[in-house]
Amino acid sequence: MYDLVIEGKIVGVDRVFEAQIGIEDGIIKELKKTGLRGDCKLSVKNGLVFPGFIDPHTHMREDGSHKWDYKEDFESGSKAAAHGGVTTAIDMPNNFQPTVTKDRLLEKIELSKKSIIEMLFHGGVDRNRLEEISKMAKYLAGYKVYLAETTGGLFLERGHLQAVMEEISKTNMPAVFHVEETGLLNEVISQTKKLNMKSHIAHVSRKSMLDILKDSKLTYEVTPHHILFDKNSKVGMKLLGVKPPIGDSKDRNALLNALKNEAVSILATDHAPHSIKDKEGGANGVPSLDVYGNIVAWLLQELKLDPLYVAKITSLNAAKLFNIKHNIEIKENNMANFCIIKFEKERVNSENHFTKCGWSPYDGMVMPGKVSHTVFKGRIVYESN
Repeated sequence: MYDLVIEGKIVGVDRVFEAQIGIEDGIIKELKKTGLRGDCKLSVKNGLVFPGFIDPHTHMREDGSHKWDYKEDFESGSKAAAHGGVTTAIDMPNNFQPTVTKDRLLEKIELSKKSIIEMLFHGGVDRNRLEEISKMAKYLAGYKVYLAETTGGLFLERGHLQAVMEEISKTNMPAVFHVEETGLLNEVISQTKKLNMKSHIAHVSRKSMLDILKDSKLTYEVTPHHILFDKNSKVGMKLLGVKPPIGDSKDRNALLNALKNEAVSILATDHAPHSIKDKEGGANGVPSLDVYGNIVAWLLQELKLDPLYVAKITSLNAAKLFNIKHNIEIKENNMANFCIIKFEKERVNSENHFTKCGWSPYDGMVMPGKVSHTVFKGRIVYESN
């Protein structure tokens, strides 16, 4: 008798198959056609069982200052993540107190213990504290390098890029780059080859960037807001104020084609909650964790993406890039992290979201599916009504 049994269509690494999953003590103990019994049983009809989603680009806002807790904190942000099917989220360092030292990082790790999912971290880089890069390494999933203006004063000038990349390369950790200029992107690619390091490009939003990345070996991510909206979208541009900015229809179509051609590495939200007052004051960023599962259903039903590829961009590729060994695939002895997508239409309503900010650019959109259950370490952390 298992703690939990899930049965339905399972999205594996190389096939989608019907099976039962027997879960005990947070671990997948058995995969079998039929015959498993459990204290709790989830039978998935008209849906798919995915590995728990991994979102490597989130802004949970909380740090030791607690100045931005009104926007989000690790408890509310993790609940929003579970609502979207995310079982691992990686938090960004551009807080009110930027995460550029080991001490600040350890403080955030302690604060994150209230999270209901796994919370990992990217470290920031400060050109005046390069020695902290190696000190933070063993506590991180990766580093974030901002080559454009951002909160927390983490903008890195071009002249310091080589020195920072050299320090990161010594740690053998991946680096995530916020790049908005093609010239800078070419420089990152060149330095990556020279240093033989793992570099990943955040929130790619322009056709020009895709054209350059096509011939490189770098991984890259796209966001829900860049693939669903363009400059002509009915949602007000003040609500859609983000960095990089929302592009035109040519850029959006290029992103959609990259997804259809299975060229995109990762789907990441860049979840960046702000109060309405902050948005009216010009703050950049939109909340997206609550709708991650809705977006996945849209990719499957509207773009007709292969579920095997969707599993790669929502979990497997991020696990590989950021060395998250326990979430590689649904197989025996792996951690029991799952997202169950049910193909039942849902109208997005931010009143039902868990993020603190209380609004969503996706409000009113009808999505072809939703998250019915999120399971983290064998425990149901979200269940739809």
